[in-house]
Amino acid sequence: MVFGAGLKRAPGARFWRAAARRADTGFCPSRARAKDIERWPCGGRRPPKGRSMRLPAKSRLKKRRDFDRVFQGGRRLSGRFLVVVYRSAGVPEVQGAECRVRTQSRVGFVTPKKLGKAHDRNRLRRWLREAYRRHRAELAKDFEMILLGKAAAVSAGYASIESELCKLWRDEGLMKPSDS
Repeated sequence: MVFGAGLKRAPGARFWRAAARRADTGFCPSRARAKDIERWPCGGRRPPKGRSMRLPAKSRLKKRRDFDRVFQGGRRLSGRFLVVVYRSAGVPEVQGAECRVRTQSRVGFVTPKKLGKAHDRNRLRRWLREAYRRHRAELAKDFEMILLGKAAAVSAGYASIESELCKLWRDEGLMKPSDS
């Protein structure tokens, strides 16, 4: 099948523009491997080995019962842009016949539908995740924590959300004391 000005459709191409791009450059972004990409978003380089920018799965609250446990047994800190609900991670949890103690910090992010459209909620969730990731090392001990976005946070910027999160933690005494 011929498309456009004598271009043939490449195998796997859904549209003639994609076929033209591949024909001109020989590069297919969907088939590119990580080592073939020269520039990474992190300063143009890959993050150092062992220092992932990602929040690992074991550090996230994922199940409804985990969220319910923190909401029911946790303390609430409220600000203009977000609500922080937390509890100590060393509290034993009973599940059926077994009892276990979690000692690692875990976090969950909540952005209710009343905040707006999906792209607004996703942006807010990314901002909350990044603010937590940047400052999680400053927490004094391990917590299970939920960061809940408020409607005012959608129109606020990342800097305001980050500063409010640090202020709430500092006022409650959750951060390590500074050396100064």
